[in-house]
Order: sequence, then C-alpha cells, then structure tokens
Amino acid sequence: MKPAQERLRADLDAAAVRDLTGPLINNVEAREVSTGADAGRGLHVLTMPRATAMILAAGRGERLRPLTDSMPKPLVEVAGKSLVVCQIEALARAGHRDVAINASWLAQQLVDALGDGHAFGVRLHWSIEPEPLETAGGIATARPLLADGPVLIVSGDIWTTYDYASLDRHRP
Repeated sequence: MKPAQERLRADLDAAAVRDLTGPLINNVEAREVSTGADAGRGLHVLTMPRATAMILAAGRGERLRPLTDSMPKPLVEVAGKSLVVCQIEALARAGHRDVAINASWLAQQLVDALGDGHAFGVRLHWSIEPEPLETAGGIATARPLLADGPVLIVSGDIWTTYDYASLDRHRP
C-alpha cells in the first residue's frame, strides 16, 4: 500500500466511520502541497473536509411509538418533509456545507433517505452507532468528523424556523 493510501486508511479508521453507503470516498479531497523537502515534487495529500455542524439522529423515538417502530424519528414528516431534511436545509441556508449525522436506530433508513447529502447541497459525514450512545457519547464518537473550533449541534427530530445563520454574530 502506498503511503498516501495508508494515511487515507488511517484517517478513515480514526474517524470510526461505518461505510454503509459506499460513496464515503466522495468526501475525500486531494490537494497538492509543496513544502519543505517535497517542494516541487507534486505531493498529493488526501483529506476529508470536517463538519461544521452535527445533527443528532440516533435515538429510538419512544414517545412516537408505534410510528417509530418502523422508521427513525428524524424521518417523520411534517407538511410533506422529514424533520431531518428540514434541519439539513436550514443548516445549508446558514452556510454549513459539511454536516455530520449520528445514527443508530434503523440507521440504514436514514442513510438510504439522505445519502451523501448532494441533493441538499451539503456533504454528509455519517457516524453510525451500533447502540445509541446518548447525546454526549454520540458527539464524542463523531468528534473525528467535526471541525476544530465551534460546531453547531442540532437535534434531527425537531421542527423549527430558527435561522442558524443568526448565530454567526456570536462566533469568536
């Protein structure tokens, strides 16, 4: 295995991402760097963009049973659109182009419905939990997918008209 491939594999392994969809490799970008001893040699570094927002979507949705016995709560529709799609679109309007989503209960349905995020103008980064880890555990597990610095964390199972872009004025 070539060194660049080894670094990519290590990055993917470190992110603890379960590749349910196959197109995870689409979130990898190659860029040429020219520094130090490698200057002028056309060294390509493979990187994954890191998410500036995260949607919590791993819960069971107990209070909506029996509806959530066969569908994850974030896929419940309000006015013809799923709750999680409303959140993704709101994050995209606020300028978030890389969004992490944790999933557990019926995770494959979420992955099938949302894919890589291209349809919504974002890149989705999946953190699949075999068992739900609660809020803090889900965020900690997805941490390698998240950008350094402030990250907006929202619930995937609520409906709101809040403008996430209004939070930018509070950024350090």
